[in-house]
Amino acid sequence: MALSKPREETMTTSDTTYIKQYWRYLKKHPLHLIIGSLLIPIITVLHLLQPLLLQKAIDNHILKGDIHGLIVITLIFGSTVVLEFLARGFQGYIFQVMGLHTVTNIRTDLLQHVFSLSSTYFDKTPKGSV
Repeated sequence: MALSKPREETMTTSDTTYIKQYWRYLKKHPLHLIIGSLLIPIITVLHLLQPLLLQKAIDNHILKGDIHGLIVITLIFGSTVVLEFLARGFQGYIFQVMGLHTVTNIRTDLLQHVFSLSSTYFDKTPKGSV
């Protein structure tokens, strides 16, 4: 049995055309785009802090028996977990709202286009090809 060749993941002209067409609708929601994009580095930093805090807790407090320092690191660690959770949730919400508004705008434009067509167009066009 012959192995299939891996598929190349390059953007074709039709992909770039679709992105340009979709961008026309996305740019109607600049605040959502900005907030969602600004949350990416915040989420990344909060996620990367967690293993560092764990390392500090083990190396500097658990091995030395420093309970007070361990409590402080534990509170900071818990705060980063909660903040990351909230930031991810808010980012997901923002992108979902933007996506739903975008799909609604696309459907509205499509429906307006179909309604703008003359009745003779529908008489001449076979069923299922509109």
